[in-house]
Amino acid sequence: MNIIHAVSGFPPDAYGGTEVYVAKLTDCLHSRGVDSIVAAPREGNESHFYHHNTTEVHRYPVPTNPPLDQWQELVPHDHFEAFATWLKQQSAPIFHQHSYRFDCGSHHLRLAKQLGMKTVMTLHIPEPICLRQTMMRNGTEPCDGRIDEAQCGVCLGMSDKVPATIAKTLGHLPPHLAQQMKKSLHQFPSPRVRQLGTTFATPTLVAQNRRRVLEMADLCDRIVAVCHWMYDVLLRNGIPAEKIVLCPQGSPIPHQHFAPKSLSQPLKLGFLGRWHETKGIHILVEAMQKLPRDIPVTLTLHGSLHGKFHSGSKILDRVKEIAEQDDRIQIKPLLQREEVIPAIANFDLLAVPSQWFETGPLVVREAHAVGTPVIGSDLGGIAELIKHGVDGWLVKANDVNAWRDAISELATHPEIVAKLCQGIAPVRTFEEVADEMQTMYQSLVSQEALV
Repeated sequence: MNIIHAVSGFPPDAYGGTEVYVAKLTDCLHSRGVDSIVAAPREGNESHFYHHNTTEVHRYPVPTNPPLDQWQELVPHDHFEAFATWLKQQSAPIFHQHSYRFDCGSHHLRLAKQLGMKTVMTLHIPEPICLRQTMMRNGTEPCDGRIDEAQCGVCLGMSDKVPATIAKTLGHLPPHLAQQMKKSLHQFPSPRVRQLGTTFATPTLVAQNRRRVLEMADLCDRIVAVCHWMYDVLLRNGIPAEKIVLCPQGSPIPHQHFAPKSLSQPLKLGFLGRWHETKGIHILVEAMQKLPRDIPVTLTLHGSLHGKFHSGSKILDRVKEIAEQDDRIQIKPLLQREEVIPAIANFDLLAVPSQWFETGPLVVREAHAVGTPVIGSDLGGIAELIKHGVDGWLVKANDVNAWRDAISELATHPEIVAKLCQGIAPVRTFEEVADEMQTMYQSLVSQEALV
């Protein structure tokens, strides 16, 4: 059996959670006799082919700066015909997509369906559901993920005085007309008139997103939710339960039979992630800044500055400013993939202060696999993976003082950290994920054979 995996990025130029997931899944499937081909976009005009470990990789061309109609997937992106020509030449029975955006989205999935392939979508981030992309209402409070013109409209900047019935009615405006009205009204100097432009356009955008999500479900034979909260959100938005498969992420490395940690003095707290506000590194550093100097703890930061995230450089500058005044905070170079696990194992405690709904993240699984407990935000997948007071510590996500107090508590009571280390149970692995994916693939192919 051959499987095509489509994803928005892939090594060696992308090593985020989704890319690591797909790379590890394809390797595990290969060991079971299931070959995979990865299709991923690459900015430029030419296709590119190479191998990553056991996997053949096809990089199809996409534009660097797509126009709005392509970004919103109203039309296929430039060079889509290159992807289409390649896909028509493949004989794989399964098309498994792991992203849903302009460069790997509805047009790619629809083509696979038209070609007669069984289609699977794994949702790794909130982006397809949430236009804010975080599942945080108004940027501060957890959202239930239900796509609604009034609720989502206010979150995106529409006045909260607009009645829900009006918002739903505005949602029926043709997208191009709503955008024209917004553009025209935003040229007026009056804030009230400009707000009116937002009111006209936003419900249409939300309604368009709901249609897009339902279209995704219609195009898919199965939708894989990698955490419980995503499973629940899909149900809330009308996705048929029989199409949804709950398959939690696994650790890219097997659980190690580690010796009890010899905890450091001071406590070694570590962070790995992007220099971006959603990853909460600023919350963590500001909490450290508020700690009294006699609290025995150090913080080591290994951050990555991805070009797509424009706010990252501002956060990096702010963290550097704080670190220059506090020698307990050390900014270290970005780790190579092979350096990640040894670094996590060397920490006494890994901090995951995300300010959005993670579906994992994989780094929590990796930490537990090497016996390192996690102090993390009480949101989304992090809250699902960590048992507070057993194998980690949960903290209110956006509360700097709560993070300060939690770090202080753990740093001054090393016996608590030792107990957390002992409370870590064997982790779910990618071998288990691959087993479940293979079973799902075989079921889909068997259904096709019976038709």
